[in-house]
Amino acid sequence: MSTDPTSRINAILKIVESYIPYFRNNFSTVHSNWKSDATRVTESDLYLSDNILQDLSAQFPEDAYCSEEIGDIVIDLTQSEYSWILDPIDGTNNFALGMASCCISVGLLKDGIPIYGVIYDYGLDKIIHGGNHQGSFIGQNKVQVIDAQLDKNTLFAIQAPMSDKQLKMYTPLLQNFSIRSFGSGALNMVYAGIGFLHGCVEFRVRVWDIAAAYPIVLAAGGKVDFFEASVFPLKTFHTKLERCAMVAGTDEFCLHVLQLMDLERKEP
Repeated sequence: MSTDPTSRINAILKIVESYIPYFRNNFSTVHSNWKSDATRVTESDLYLSDNILQDLSAQFPEDAYCSEEIGDIVIDLTQSEYSWILDPIDGTNNFALGMASCCISVGLLKDGIPIYGVIYDYGLDKIIHGGNHQGSFIGQNKVQVIDAQLDKNTLFAIQAPMSDKQLKMYTPLLQNFSIRSFGSGALNMVYAGIGFLHGCVEFRVRVWDIAAAYPIVLAAGGKVDFFEASVFPLKTFHTKLERCAMVAGTDEFCLHVLQLMDLERKEP
């Protein structure tokens, strides 16, 4: 099997597109429950997780497959050149309640590093994708990070809750810029890569929230800075992975946030 990722990229674009009708038909109508970690899960999360991974593994059986809904197992990613990290519905609360900020998010990793991301954004009704030095796109239209300096019109995404220390640290951002929060870590991050926002700040995302958006942001000319050690290259996947904190978006926005935190940029 060729190590060229092109066939995998083409395959996941077609697979995600094939599940858009299902996503639309079950939006706001599907039954949901609560998991032990107090996050919501719907029948559609489980259906999309099982079927998208089955469709991929039928074509690329040698790859490793990971999902937020994969259960209590540990997957060694070092045994496969390529691996996949799926969040079948990011923004499950929104999906279940009938709010449009939700998506399918799939990241393709090579040697543990995300190289291409595919996100179906229900609100836009478009597939956002990119990475692997190919650029980033909404559908067929190439996009990039916003070309504007930080000023009073700057928009950024941030999510709560946050600690007293974090709230104090980010007070200058909250006082000077406008905030958005979409209820989806993938959308918060990818919107910072495709020019909707200057950036996003996340304190508690997990790897399945960012695996698709990460390469899209970078391919769009953006930056991603983790506040501690980078989670990539990822060597092991399980659903109890620690949450991580990071900033993504324009270079200026990311450096501004790092300065507020008295941090220096770590080399990738």
